[in-house]
This record gives sequence, structure tokens and C-alpha cells, in this order.
Amino acid sequence: QIVFRNDISRGSTVGPILSIRLDIQTVDIGCPQIAMHHSICKLKSTSSIHQATTVHLAFYRQIPHILASIS
Repeated sequence: QIVFRNDISRGSTVGPILSIRLDIQTVDIGCPQIAMHHSICKLKSTSSIHQATTVHLAFYRQIPHILASIS
């Protein structure tokens, strides 16, 4: 039997780790279909990948405005 204590935080994505350790601004965006705890079967839907690509392209096109608003 595996037991995890509930007073210790578990894993995270790389975004917060890089932000803290490198002292840089980060935005943690990603495609949940390829997240650590998901099955490879979740990758069957190409529409999800297309949607993620669309979101990422829109974000990066707007990055100058986003950075200006948080400066």
C-alpha cells in the first residue's frame, strides 16, 4: 500500500518552478492531453490539439500587449 502525507505538496508543472528559481515572468499554458497523468489514448482527438495550437498562437501574437499590461 502506498500512502502519501497530506501536509506535503505534490508535483507541479515546470512553469511555477522556472518562475521561482529563475526569477522570470512565466505563463503556464499547455495542452492537458499531454499532461503527466493522462493516458496516451487521450491524444486520439486531433481537434483538441488544433484547439491548443490556436490558443497558443493567439497568446503569442498578443504577448507584447500582455507584457505591457503587467509591467
